[in-house]
Amino acid sequence: NKAKTWVLLANASDVTLLHNQIASNLAQQLGLSSSPEMEPIDLYYDGEYRGSYLLSEKVEIGSGRVDIYDLEKSNEKANNDVDTGDFDTAKAVNSHGYEFQFVKSMQTPARYDGGYLLELDSAYYSSERSWFSTSAGVFVVKSPEDCSYEEVKYISEYVQDALDSLGGSNASAYWDIDSAAKMYLLNEYTKNVDWGYSSTYYYLPSANDAQGHKLFAGPAWDFDSTYGTRKGAGVQLLVYNGLYTEYLDRSMYLINNLDVQSVARNEYLNHFYGITQALLGKGEASSGQMMTLDELEERISSSLAMNEALFGLTTFSNCLSPYETYEKNLDYLRWWLEDRSEWMLGQVKTWDGSELHNAVTSYDGIDYALVYDYSYYLEKNPDVRRRSGATNTRLSCISSSMG
Repeated sequence: NKAKTWVLLANASDVTLLHNQIASNLAQQLGLSSSPEMEPIDLYYDGEYRGSYLLSEKVEIGSGRVDIYDLEKSNEKANNDVDTGDFDTAKAVNSHGYEFQFVKSMQTPARYDGGYLLELDSAYYSSERSWFSTSAGVFVVKSPEDCSYEEVKYISEYVQDALDSLGGSNASAYWDIDSAAKMYLLNEYTKNVDWGYSSTYYYLPSANDAQGHKLFAGPAWDFDSTYGTRKGAGVQLLVYNGLYTEYLDRSMYLINNLDVQSVARNEYLNHFYGITQALLGKGEASSGQMMTLDELEERISSSLAMNEALFGLTTFSNCLSPYETYEKNLDYLRWWLEDRSEWMLGQVKTWDGSELHNAVTSYDGIDYALVYDYSYYLEKNPDVRRRSGATNTRLSCISSSMG
């Protein structure tokens, strides 16, 4: 889509250079159309090759992006196009008792019920202009960046009302249930460590927008530390099994809502699982075109070779140490995706609206998840597999991946 602003993603923590691309493709297949599309490129400037990157659409409000009422533009008109970035900020407390920060001396436009792009960012919110606290963490208002007292008070109270509604039967009055369910599945499936703490986006259209005046989950963003490569929470971010959102106490507020869980269950069984199989080259996506892992790798193979010659196999210190070759790292990604798909299939079949919890893997202060292998156990205990309905019988590579 046409736009003035684009983003270059280096994927420096992802040895395969495919994590963000896979997540973007999955998001598009799920119908999360506000999520950025991205394509791999070779970057040259000053006559020199600079590496393999992803050219990505930016998460922003606009046509072809998050296509809702642009409250930022209304704010500019209401403030006579003055640079409000020089205005001071101040803090206040909303009707729920939560603190928020707004920009002083701002004039509020007549309509401010929607046009908000939000990032749940409990990590870095303090450096932002407009933000608010909730029971789920701290949200930054990404657009409009400079918000008046009335605007932040309104959106902060709406979001808290929406969060509170998840504990009852009226969540659909505040939430777009479909996007909430799909975004939960995408982030849970990939074990995206950032989701529910940072890089977690929501948006609220105005009552005049075609989507309707409800809180939408998305766009999908920031999936480099995923697919069993990020350390943390013991070994729970590395292993393919387990609901990572419970281990990190994040975003369970969504999936434990009866409506969200019901839609998520149906989506995974009837669509999402098929997409994961298409990715692994085992079937066809039910709609659109889903590139396989082999096709994605083949498309960047030449670029990857140049990038590796320049930088080597790069990763961050908080990630799993890479294997010695790209091929082995790609195999690990493939095996992890395959096991994760099958594990979630078995789990999702059991979802009945009850509050979700992981099986206990700790005893006497020791977490045995590292030495307990779900696939191996099912392979050696076919009676248990038949009783549980689980289908995965392949021995996982998790033990070897841990070194």
